[in-house]
Amino acid sequence: MAFTSAQLEALETSYAAGTLVVRHGDKSVTYASMDALWTAIVRLRAALRSSSNKHRAGVASYTKFA
Repeated sequence: MAFTSAQLEALETSYAAGTLVVRHGDKSVTYASMDALWTAIVRLRAALRSSSNKHRAGVASYTKFA
């Protein structure tokens, strides 16, 4: 499943507000605890980081010294 930064932002906003209900678009999820919500945030961050690393192109550069 592909995750988006908007989904992560919704999780983080709910966590910062201290609410267990996360709304994104027309969907909502109620987490059992703040710990469960934090775990979801950590996992989503890792998934986004992992997916961005797969598509990263390398760039080589050099400097010519005189």
